[in-house]
Amino acid sequence: MKRITRLIAVGLMLLFGMSLCFNSTSVSASTKSSAAKYLKGTWATNSFGEWGGDFQPQYYIIFTKKYVKYGHASNGEFVLDHKDKIIKVEKVKKNCYRIKVKNSKGYKYMFKNRGKKCVDYYGTWKKSKMKDTYSGGASLTRAEIPTGDDNVLK
Repeated sequence: MKRITRLIAVGLMLLFGMSLCFNSTSVSASTKSSAAKYLKGTWATNSFGEWGGDFQPQYYIIFTKKYVKYGHASNGEFVLDHKDKIIKVEKVKKNCYRIKVKNSKGYKYMFKNRGKKCVDYYGTWKKSKMKDTYSGGASLTRAEIPTGDDNVLK
């Protein structure tokens, strides 16, 4: 009987722990502001490519309260390519957010930060499909816009 009680208790703890990980609080202006502050700065995709003859991350990214701005580096400046609208920000736990984004063509995707230096990309809004739609190349790491001759990897 004690063993069954322990198994039930462990199962409930695991279930409760998982629900804490996936439950989100209601979104408010302060949640968006907190996420924007936490994700402040410049990020870069983990995939690289050529832009204007320069080898650099596929995109540099800047989060604002309303948009995810995608661009490239040119002469030490961020050059906007396009921006996608942030639809919803969910606080998962302290300093951990899911940012649901929609592009101009209606494609829905999501970012979820993992600490202060990494943001994971998922090609879905559905929690059940996150594992299947994760993209390491589209995930982000902290970056700085290079200046002058540091702008390219030659």
